[in-house]
Amino acid sequence: MAAQIHQAVLNEIPPSIFGEHCPGNMSIIVGWHDIYDTVENEEGHFIARASFSVRFWGYSIPSNIAGYRDHYFKLPAAILLKQQLESILGPLDACILLEV
Repeated sequence: MAAQIHQAVLNEIPPSIFGEHCPGNMSIIVGWHDIYDTVENEEGHFIARASFSVRFWGYSIPSNIAGYRDHYFKLPAAILLKQQLESILGPLDACILLEV
């Protein structure tokens, strides 16, 4: 699935929005863990305590973070991944957090 997300970002999000950022690898975390935003909130902002999360990581951050969020969740590959996970796990929340 990481390859599909990678290609979707490159092909379906304008380069002016994703800049040099592109997710290339996927990791799955199972077990309770805290999710924090430390890029847009320098002092750190607690988002959630999750029992399951999927992360795509690569290099750099998008040139336009808000625009990236808007486009990412409309990608057919992202929609399909969420649907597949929800068919197993039930309803899921989704967010985009960036790490440097």
